[in-house]
Amino acid sequence: MHIYGGRYADGAWSLSETSDGGYVVIGYTVRNDTDLWVLKLNSRGEIEWARTYGGPGDDMGYGIDEVEGGGFIAVGTTDSFGPGGEKLWVLRLDESGDLIWDKVLGGLITDGEAGWSVRDSGDGFVIAGSTRSFGAGGKDLWMIKMDRDGEVLWSKAFGLSQDDVGFSVASTPFGYIAAGYCTESGNENVYLVMTDHLGSEIWNRSFGGTGSDAALSMIPSGDGFVLVGRTETNRGDRDILLARISEAGDLLWWRSFGGEGDQVGMAVAESDDGYIVAGRSGLANDWSMILVVTDSNGVPLASYRLGRGIATSLTYGGDECVVAGTMPSGDIEQEDLFIASFRLPLWSGMPVEVHELQINETGVPSAASIPSPPNATVSASYASPPDGMLSSRKSEMGSKSFRAMFRL
Repeated sequence: MHIYGGRYADGAWSLSETSDGGYVVIGYTVRNDTDLWVLKLNSRGEIEWARTYGGPGDDMGYGIDEVEGGGFIAVGTTDSFGPGGEKLWVLRLDESGDLIWDKVLGGLITDGEAGWSVRDSGDGFVIAGSTRSFGAGGKDLWMIKMDRDGEVLWSKAFGLSQDDVGFSVASTPFGYIAAGYCTESGNENVYLVMTDHLGSEIWNRSFGGTGSDAALSMIPSGDGFVLVGRTETNRGDRDILLARISEAGDLLWWRSFGGEGDQVGMAVAESDDGYIVAGRSGLANDWSMILVVTDSNGVPLASYRLGRGIATSLTYGGDECVVAGTMPSGDIEQEDLFIASFRLPLWSGMPVEVHELQINETGVPSAASIPSPPNATVSASYASPPDGMLSSRKSEMGSKSFRAMFRL
């Protein structure tokens, strides 16, 4: 396990494997203000280089992808540059982290614009995020296509009059798909938008119940996609949401599972015979990092508590799972970025409680009902690691470093 940080607060939002067998991590580092932070690591998790980017205001990094031909594309927010307030920030970096170009995107509204996810699409870059300046009102899910030089080819906002956000984006044979949440009648629902290569909507879907539901990350899987996030539909506390959809947007299965307190799935990876979910469990200011291993139908097989903190991203290859996130460190109530490698299975964990959930499927704005997913019953709570496996000194979470994290 490697822990990186300075005197104040540091954390990771996204981790990606690189073509040289290493990893690239994006997040934030706090000194007098918050700067976007990118670290290039080798296959052992050791730093090859680390760069900060920002100005006199707060700047955050949320998504990063390796670019075909070399270098990286990163997205986040900035209130150091542009016409005031948070704007979406795109940075093109070379293999050494030097800035090739950057773009600040936004409108007249002075706050609430962010880039959460970016992918190299071969002929350019596609971004998912949120905007208050364009669309139907409130926040809208924002998709942007840029060419290799950073010129905007198209920019589209999707959603209703309340808040709608895109946290994850992927390429498809037909175009692009973004996942996040939309707000209908005061409740957040999982929200998906499929577009063609020119940004024209092919279909949209929303899934949810009587509480708050959101997709925080999405991966291609077979001939469809797997989503992970949070749901409050079945209980007052938050549970981990794991769902699979087809390329046509049909809901194939939906699982929610958790235990006492809140559980949120922040990232998902496909394993040899199922999925691995990384996230957080517990109560505010006392989070534990968790991994949940499921079968190919999303039914939990084992869960692991990795120590205090939040696991925000993961990759899986062979039998090795690499996790990045934020954990408390030191005696001054601050946090550090961590990256850790595990070989599965870990120590014996207890299975996870699975809750029945009544699901409605709707388009926006049209609506249609579908049957609820099959019931799944597995018992569980989270198991703690053996002594000495992971450790950190007790400290409370600082508020500044998690300013953006609790927008989820």
